[in-house]
Amino acid sequence: MGKRLRIALLITGLILLTSCSRLELAYRNLDWLIPWSMDNYVTLSKDQKAWLKPRLVSHVAWHCKTQLPAYANWLQRSIALVTEPAPDAAQFDAQFNQFRHAVDTIIVQVTPDLIELLRGVNPAQIKELEANLAKQNKEQREDYLQMPLNEQIDERAERMEERLQPWFGRLHKKQKTRVKAWSQQLGEYNQGWLDNNRRWQQAFLAAVQDRKSEQFPEQMKQLLQERMSVWTPEYQQEFLAAQHALSALFKDLVSSADQQQRERLVGRLKGSRKQLSDMTCP
Repeated sequence: MGKRLRIALLITGLILLTSCSRLELAYRNLDWLIPWSMDNYVTLSKDQKAWLKPRLVSHVAWHCKTQLPAYANWLQRSIALVTEPAPDAAQFDAQFNQFRHAVDTIIVQVTPDLIELLRGVNPAQIKELEANLAKQNKEQREDYLQMPLNEQIDERAERMEERLQPWFGRLHKKQKTRVKAWSQQLGEYNQGWLDNNRRWQQAFLAAVQDRKSEQFPEQMKQLLQERMSVWTPEYQQEFLAAQHALSALFKDLVSSADQQQRERLVGRLKGSRKQLSDMTCP
């Protein structure tokens, strides 16, 4: 986790360029928080890397001492939740809200340094960033939109089953039917997700183009820490509805899980929690 964590702590805001605008499967694993590298978007100069290094060290220390214990507690609450015979959807909703809050906490922490770093990028780096985002958008639209809606729904259900399998094992027929119903409930969610990703990216790039202005720090702070403000009101409602749908799905999956599935799920969660608890801060 070390190198990826060090890089990502300062550029967590760039997660907003992609998957933070939709709620992924929170139980997947904690690497959901840290899957990105700055190299995916822009090449830093030697001086920028030298400036970045001590700040990364500071953020790593903060993250390890203050955030990892919170993640361990989150996992412990999750363990207690999935061992209940009939958990409530609102309880899963609360867990997902706390998970999102964990991401937001990192973003708040790194925002000042991210603003300073972005203020120092040159025109060539901005062009590189724009090109990489355009490429990413093109690939995502090809993957998620260039097919009939019924195929989007089928693929969404398949992806969810793949993410659930390491935690539950093989889903039984009732659970597969429930996953398919969840996917159908989301309908054309892919369109709203990608459109509002693009809205945020356009606002982000416009702010970076004007990075020397007095308003830039406040603009970037709002974009990073209040990202939903850039979304359309319709998509804000869709996003919240998608989270509620995911909570209801998890409630039904856990409630219908057999003994073997529950034991597997609890074992995986306990293993993740132990891994976090055993970590030694640098």
